[in-house]
Amino acid sequence: YCFSGDFSEGVNRYREALDVQKKLADSTETFLDRSWLAEFYCRLADALKGLGDYDGAERYFENALSVRMKLAEEFAAWQSAELISDSFMNLGDLCAYRGSLNEALKHYGEAYAVRERLADRITLSRFTRKLSEVSLKLGRLYAELGDTANAEDYLKRSLEISEKLSAQTGEYEVRNSLTAVYECL
Repeated sequence: YCFSGDFSEGVNRYREALDVQKKLADSTETFLDRSWLAEFYCRLADALKGLGDYDGAERYFENALSVRMKLAEEFAAWQSAELISDSFMNLGDLCAYRGSLNEALKHYGEAYAVRERLADRITLSRFTRKLSEVSLKLGRLYAELGDTANAEDYLKRSLEISEKLSAQTGEYEVRNSLTAVYECL
């Protein structure tokens, strides 16, 4: 429903799915079922964001983060860290969308820190690509805040990762953002 623009019906359907998933996660307590619980929190948050209910979206993104942090404590799996980083990125995106740039910066910084701690141990391209993505978001946000030194630093990190991955799309976006930063100098 959300893909067709019917966010209201999407919210209703995700709430129904969330109720079912909560019961399942409570009864099984498996990593997978609780991971899906967090995913449904995120999907409901995205639907609420589509309706303009940013406070509701933030609440459900925070619920997803809470579930994912508990998973990390119990299972200590790298997948938990990846999902925690994704949750921080979701919160950062929401804050940036609302214009709360300093709050977005905090959440993106947390996402970056989680990914950076694991980057030397996890070589999966999707994990590394997300590190590039959060570096790009930090660089753009610092540029928007007028902090060209940090903007350049994070954009160069993103570019380096994109070049290693041969991710031409990411590299193009980073080069455009770096050009904008250099024009401000």
